[in-house]
Amino acid sequence: ALQTLGKSGDSRVVHGAQTDASLVEAALMALLDSHRRAEVDAAYDRAYGAGPTSAASAAATDAETTDAWGDLAAWRAAVSAP
Repeated sequence: ALQTLGKSGDSRVVHGAQTDASLVEAALMALLDSHRRAEVDAAYDRAYGAGPTSAASAAATDAETTDAWGDLAAWRAAVSAP
């Protein structure tokens, strides 16, 4: 993990990179990975928000949210909990 950007020599030692270019490449790859994870998380939030497990359907009656698989609103609450 990159801990300092003050001196490139120190940063390379901490990170294990051989050159400044490989250090910058590793930092950019970490940034892109983080951005991609955020995009995927947002896509899942949008998809689940529009489906039968959305907060809007949680306000529906039990008959509308419970099926052969169980209570979808309770499942969404459980998987959304930290």
